[in-house]
Amino acid sequence: MKKFTLFLIFCVFSTIVFSQNLITNPGAESDPVANGWVIVTQGTNCSGSLNWRILGNQSGYPVAQQGSYYFYSGCNNVSGEVYQDVNVSAYASNIDAASQSFTFSGFMQVYDQAPSDSSLMIVEYRNSASIVLDTYSTGYKGNRTAWVQYSNTKTAPTGTRMIRIRLLSKNVNGTSVDAYFDNLSLTTAIVLPVRLSNFSANLQPNNTVKINWQTSVEFNNDKFTIERSANGADWVSIAEVAGKGSINGAAQNYSAIDPAPLPQVSYYRLKQTDRNGQVFYSDIITVKFKSVQQISIFPNPAKDVITISGFIGVGMDLQFFNLSGQNVTKLTSIESNGLGKITFDVNRLNQGQYIIKTKTTVLKFSKL
Repeated sequence: MKKFTLFLIFCVFSTIVFSQNLITNPGAESDPVANGWVIVTQGTNCSGSLNWRILGNQSGYPVAQQGSYYFYSGCNNVSGEVYQDVNVSAYASNIDAASQSFTFSGFMQVYDQAPSDSSLMIVEYRNSASIVLDTYSTGYKGNRTAWVQYSNTKTAPTGTRMIRIRLLSKNVNGTSVDAYFDNLSLTTAIVLPVRLSNFSANLQPNNTVKINWQTSVEFNNDKFTIERSANGADWVSIAEVAGKGSINGAAQNYSAIDPAPLPQVSYYRLKQTDRNGQVFYSDIITVKFKSVQQISIFPNPAKDVITISGFIGVGMDLQFFNLSGQNVTKLTSIESNGLGKITFDVNRLNQGQYIIKTKTTVLKFSKL
């Protein structure tokens, strides 16, 4: 008698996620010149400032909005400017279809004096020839005593291939240009190629596992690959199913069979590949197999023959699968003592690990 335990997990892919910050060194926590930024103009050193960067909360400078440092142009100049170019050509197809938006955010503050110096942030959407197609500007601001956040979301104009982030400071009072910038970000919505409605795996009476999944949206979907693991970390591909390309609203049902699930626990996940080569993974689902019978293989590993004990009956056919689920051979018992032990010749098998499957159980075996 056998007992099966099945763990079934449903998961849903959202079709939209937001990218990580596209700006390098967004808070001047490292040297701007060495990490992402180009200086147009700057002043001289002030209280340890260097390359448009200063440590906050010292010598009268404010505490950083985030981290320890922020952008600051220095002393003895009328104005300062630093910029960073963000390459967005990876989103070219969506940009040219007017369907890719970007969100900019940044904090500014100036020294508490009257009249105050001024700070300005500009976001420029540029084409491959660096021609400005559209702009967001905060305008010059004089926010004293507190950091103020400015943000803007804009659909990138057709042809945009680069976004330039500009920080500008203007001197109004005194010898230093006391305008500060911190915690900048540029993000964009990434449209995932597939919305997965459900994903499940069921152990079948013949000791196979049937994997089912359903989609409600597909965009340039090339294929699905079913991957299996014994530990949830190391994966092998066991099946591949073609996607439907692009559909919206009509549910699409898919299925695949794992002919040789692992003896104890099989972890499954879907790898989805779009036509641009991007890859996304589903949540992981688990199928557990538990046998009440005490069945064993010896020797294991073995070179020439193996004996399986614990069966009642003789002449039982076994199928051998590799770890990728391919049926490599079918062997018939060469000897049985009638006491629940059956011997098999495994000389024809290549060296490696195999799943041995019968009508009643699944076992694992290593061939030397």
